Amino acid sequence: MERSALQRDYNSTLSQINMCQAQSRSIEEQLEFVRRKKSELGNLKEEIRQNKERARRVDMGIMVTEWRGENYGTYHDAYVYDLCNTRYTNYINEVDHNLDALVNEEKRLENEQLENQGLMGRLRQGLNWITSELEKITN
Repeated sequence: MERSALQRDYNSTLSQINMCQAQSRSIEEQLEFVRRKKSELGNLKEEIRQNKERARRVDMGIMVTEWRGENYGTYHDAYVYDLCNTRYTNYINEVDHNLDALVNEEKRLENEQLENQGLMGRLRQGLNWITSELEKITN
């Protein structure tokens, strides 16, 4: 009877280990996806910033080299302001919000994975939270 109880305990523990390993693999796959998307979005944000700067430089070059009609300044300035200061800025802000959401999801998944690691995992969760807040601030 003692041997069968030990065998049941062993099988139960082994089953729990297998479940934890499967869960860790699933979380790791999700983390890879989130990290890849975060990187792609970061690259997109940099492209948007560069496009915004190029638009300003091109506009300045046109203003200096070409003569325009009497109403050019009135409509052109409003258009450039709307494009560079409003639309690009709003677009960058939306990308920032999405990056923040990806950072939150990445840290949530990492913390879920760390739950399987006991006390050390919980301490790493605290560090993870601090890291995510710093990353969002510097985003």
